[in-house]
Amino acid sequence: MFLDPKGNRIVYLNRPGELFASAVLTFLRNSKQGKASAQQWLGMIRSAPGIKATELKDLALEERLATLASAAKGGAIRREDLIRAVDLGSPTVKEITLASPVFGTWSWGKRVGAQYSEILYVLNSERNNMEDRLEVLRFEMDDLNFNLDKLAQDPGIVVRIDNEIKAIKAQINEAPDFTAHHFSGVLKDSKLGRNLLAHMRVSRLPEQGLFFIEEIQSDWAQKGRRHGFGANYPEAPFVTKTELWSGLVLRRALQTAAQEGYRKVAWIRGKDMANGGNFGGDLDEFYQTILPPLADKVLAKAGVKTRMAEITIAERTLSTPCVELNDKAAELLKGTLPLYSLAELVETPREDGSPEVLAVLDEAREMLGSVASVRAVHRLYDLATGNRVAGTYVNKLVQVALDARDFAQATWHESFHAAVALMATDDEVEMLRQAFWPTSRLNQAVRERMAGHPQAVRQCDDPMEAAAHAFALWKAGRFSFERTRGPEEGFVDRLFRVLGEQMDKFTSWVRRIGREGQITEAQDFFERLASGELRERVQSGEIAGLSRAPRAAAIGQRMR
Repeated sequence: MFLDPKGNRIVYLNRPGELFASAVLTFLRNSKQGKASAQQWLGMIRSAPGIKATELKDLALEERLATLASAAKGGAIRREDLIRAVDLGSPTVKEITLASPVFGTWSWGKRVGAQYSEILYVLNSERNNMEDRLEVLRFEMDDLNFNLDKLAQDPGIVVRIDNEIKAIKAQINEAPDFTAHHFSGVLKDSKLGRNLLAHMRVSRLPEQGLFFIEEIQSDWAQKGRRHGFGANYPEAPFVTKTELWSGLVLRRALQTAAQEGYRKVAWIRGKDMANGGNFGGDLDEFYQTILPPLADKVLAKAGVKTRMAEITIAERTLSTPCVELNDKAAELLKGTLPLYSLAELVETPREDGSPEVLAVLDEAREMLGSVASVRAVHRLYDLATGNRVAGTYVNKLVQVALDARDFAQATWHESFHAAVALMATDDEVEMLRQAFWPTSRLNQAVRERMAGHPQAVRQCDDPMEAAAHAFALWKAGRFSFERTRGPEEGFVDRLFRVLGEQMDKFTSWVRRIGREGQITEAQDFFERLASGELRERVQSGEIAGLSRAPRAAAIGQRMR
């Protein structure tokens, strides 16, 4: 931390002292691999837990490895050389707390004398870092003209400052820089506004133990989304994804609150902002829909979740999203936080209606028939945790995210859950639980095949999740059963093979009911099937001639 010539407080979030850490650098620093080829390094880094595809893209890792490989004349790349290349190429996130806030009249906290701050988050290249240091050194040199006591106490300070300035000037032209810059003139007569990623306005109310966020905003991201990223609004790390830039700022806010001893963090809703207007709509969606899952993800290990709470400020009672930090959450936040934090999903979602998506959906729908609906959506969240996920099955509906890393595997995984819930007998469910019990050979085989996906491996503690992963892998030809390992495993193999056939037969039976004229409209058909009315009619024998009636009676007894 240091003060610039204007008194602004500067903190580099992911430089020495690392408040935030690069997962790639952490992996490399902890790696015992001394050297490896470019492809070997790339494979190890891609498969390492916690490393996000977004970070690899922002680092241009493949290009950096190619450059290092060329310098090594096709030989092995040393770990220390790769660490230096990644470190120099990583964007520095610079936090600037303004000495003189500009928009205090738009603050609820300021109206009651709260400690009000305006904080900027700027993307720095390595060259920008050097420019910042030069500005500070020049200020220190000028200050010596008016601080003779300091010069008398340390006569060598002039030589040290001059030597450092010369060293930086000799290196600065070779230092990595961004290809384009943005918002360079936000702060007059200063380079601090260059690449202004986002800003935050906060009020501290110690008497309430409250750290109150009055705004989180990225003009750069907003204008890029509105007008398109290009020459005027260049793409850059974090800025093209709302969850990335807002998650970074929110994690820093939570970290700051914990470090300063606050136990309650709340943030404004769009319609309650103190800038003279009602900014609901999209802003309410941002503050109430996007930010809470991001906070919950950071605090999940501490058992803390966002909830709505009322706070009183400036004689107004506001209903706000709020988290209350317990001891475990406070300790967690005081440590180093991830620079990137996002679900393991692809960067560019597939097109809805693409041949790949349609082919998988058609096959899943054919397998499930009318027992459950299957559809693709742009984005999915786990209702329990708020985290983004690849697929869900709830209430006879299978949904798969178009940005799932493996769309087909996510579809088969969730379709399996639907099939078990709606079509499997109690005996079959129990058999699956036993066959994929955490200590079983099948469960261990699934874990081995999912080794590169730590979250999926953890899910295998639930035998039905392990079975669903096995089914998805089996559909992709990546899992086979060894029949010599016991009758149960052989039966599971046979069950998977006949599952699609059984569903097809059930679908044909349902369609025959429709053709018999008992149900004349699709909506009526769906409602009766979902309510269990058709099952009860079949079980009672009201509709005759259906050999599958006893099997159909099980449907609806294990709905989630």
